Amino acid sequence: MAVPQAIHFQLEELAKFIFQLKALYGIYGEDDRRNYYRVDDNEQLAARATLALVRTSELTETGEGVYSLPATGASLCTPAQIDKINAEKGTKYQEEAFYEEPAPAFCSGVKIKDDIVATAGHCVKSNDDCKTISFVTGFFKTARGSTPHLGIASSRIFRCKDLIDRKHDPATKSDWALVRVDRKMNGVPQVKLASHGKIKTDDLVTVVGYPMGLPVKITGNAKVRRLEKAYFVTNLDTYGGNSGSPVLNSSELLKRQLVLEGLLVRGEADFAVKHPCRISKRCDEDGCRGEDVTFTNEFKAKLP
Repeated sequence: MAVPQAIHFQLEELAKFIFQLKALYGIYGEDDRRNYYRVDDNEQLAARATLALVRTSELTETGEGVYSLPATGASLCTPAQIDKINAEKGTKYQEEAFYEEPAPAFCSGVKIKDDIVATAGHCVKSNDDCKTISFVTGFFKTARGSTPHLGIASSRIFRCKDLIDRKHDPATKSDWALVRVDRKMNGVPQVKLASHGKIKTDDLVTVVGYPMGLPVKITGNAKVRRLEKAYFVTNLDTYGGNSGSPVLNSSELLKRQLVLEGLLVRGEADFAVKHPCRISKRCDEDGCRGEDVTFTNEFKAKLP
């Protein structure tokens, strides 16, 4: 997500923040996010269909067509910081996963045609904005301790060429963008757009993307809570940075089919604590507001 995140605001401040940004997220029940090296082949295939949105200005060429991204993390609390906060405040905050990982991405996207990426409308605001964005494939932790922000070959970087179309409508809450990149994304798997109206309440879904800008996370064990006209609501564990993440049909994924039900675009607040570091907000499986996913049908007809 290319916007700041809400943490511990008073009710009126929180309402104002949500009205302005329309794109917040949270954890439901157990944290189901997993790194690339911890998931099965089908989920790895899904991860390879995704792209991390980064600012081209933050890509640093290190020689011979190889680039690096900033190593700055997501300011998540370390175990020592959480122990100190719990001791001082009498709280019982849980440890934060992935606190040591870099977080250079600001949104997520997915390949839907040879040279076309789908993402959230609030991630690419205009054609001028498009020109500042690059899409990086393979931003994954392939093993414990790996450094995916380093050694990025130019073949894994696609520049945003044109904004084909977008919508970010506060009335209907439809939120999507289609962008064309500078060349065909050879070797990147492509998702299949779901047929509108087939997904039902309680169907299982999986999200794949870059929460807080971290290396790709695959998150399942979630269901559809309810259906609206332009979007549906789930209990997926997502954060800012997951905006534009593909939400896939979990049953089809088990059969190695990448069926795109929609794009993750907004949801519950990310954090319960912001200072001196960030601690995730946690909800019951059926609690909080849920996470909103724009239906693929909202943009399917706009594909060239």
